[in-house]
Amino acid sequence: MGCCLPPARSPSILRRVRWWNLAAILDSAGTSWKNVVKTTVFLQDMRDFPTVNEVYARVVGDARPARSTVAVAGLPRGVLVEIEAVAIVDTK
Repeated sequence: MGCCLPPARSPSILRRVRWWNLAAILDSAGTSWKNVVKTTVFLQDMRDFPTVNEVYARVVGDARPARSTVAVAGLPRGVLVEIEAVAIVDTK
């Protein structure tokens, strides 16, 4: 599961990363951030890392899943940030 940020270079846009989309996806799967075990953040420009990192820390709170951040040459549809998450889902 994942979400992404549309193209823009403004820090104010980067602060509005669509984390609620990822939270909604987690919720629809019957899980939450507390059950996320690993995320991978793909950044088109590593200069965006401090802003994305600040938002990420606020959103995940105490959950603190393992995380990798990777610089990429490009992302689909020209997005600047893409986030992939692996979560535990109780299927009982």
